[in-house]
Amino acid sequence: MSEPVDDYDYEYPAEAAAQVPAAERVAARLLSVQRFAAEEGRDPVTGEGTIPDLLGSLNSGDLLVLNAARVAPARLSAVRADTGGRVSVLVVDPQETTATVLLGTRGRLQPGEGLLLDGDRWTVEKVLGEGSFEISVASGRTIPELIEAVGRMPLPPYIRRDAVADERDTLDRQRYQTLFAQGEGAPRPAVAAPTAGLHLTPNLLDQIRAKGVTVETLRLDVGLGTFRPLRGETLDDHVMHSETFEVSDELAQAYAATRRAGGRVVAVGTTVVRTLESTVSADGASLTVGPGETRLFLQPGCRFSAVDALLTNFHQPRSTLLVLVSAFAGKETIAQVYRQAIDRGYRLFSYGDAMLLS
Repeated sequence: MSEPVDDYDYEYPAEAAAQVPAAERVAARLLSVQRFAAEEGRDPVTGEGTIPDLLGSLNSGDLLVLNAARVAPARLSAVRADTGGRVSVLVVDPQETTATVLLGTRGRLQPGEGLLLDGDRWTVEKVLGEGSFEISVASGRTIPELIEAVGRMPLPPYIRRDAVADERDTLDRQRYQTLFAQGEGAPRPAVAAPTAGLHLTPNLLDQIRAKGVTVETLRLDVGLGTFRPLRGETLDDHVMHSETFEVSDELAQAYAATRRAGGRVVAVGTTVVRTLESTVSADGASLTVGPGETRLFLQPGCRFSAVDALLTNFHQPRSTLLVLVSAFAGKETIAQVYRQAIDRGYRLFSYGDAMLLS
């Protein structure tokens, strides 16, 4: 029987939702957690430190996997051509002159309506449902050109500041992006950052490699499937959106070698977990190389074949990501850890602190 969505709700003080990143990427706090400890009657928190302490938790022969997706500054502001009403825009799937977008405004948008964006004009072509629309460029720049010229980073709605008029928008372009992001050739830009990777720097990754840990990347272009809240009354009611990914031959070779040698696979972020678990072989020994799409919704009862440990941030209530970490580390373990983290003043969500589940 599917679990109730209400089981994945929790309360937190408003000030716990981090509004800005830590002064330095590696300054975020790190909570070390033993998987399924609470289910066995033990305290799951085994240590507290900061991100550089990750080094001490990795062993020679481990494989650390990063998501190198690049976030596009895909949030725009528009007005309705006929009424002047404000419209919030998130470009989800941009092409040169057409795109799938999320639009937010008062009243209903209809096919044929015009939108004005920084002097350019778009036309609403189709209503796709759940706030999604297909638009086309009626006049002005291509959609990628407009995004790069006037777009803002697509910060989550719990970061309550106006990046349009806020000088920190420049900071967001730097800090709401990993230092290893690679966007060339991606069929879609990411519309949210793989936030666990925001903590890592080239210097720390060099230290990790020097310890004998292999570091490889994949790409899952974070889309609606990752950050849509849970819908319905039970987990089975929720429908995941499709997200594209790419697994390289280098990663597949490193994965197979790590499995043969008995090393651990450590995922940096839930998007890495979803990608690896979507492409791993039935025996857990290999990965399928190439591009693909996934709608995988990892929830309690799922078997994890590809990942042994996970570096992840703290996730929102009623989210698929909270369900994923609960499946990976134990539902009671995660509930207990979140209570302790909130009590100890940990910063939550995209710009917040992290935990290592192992």
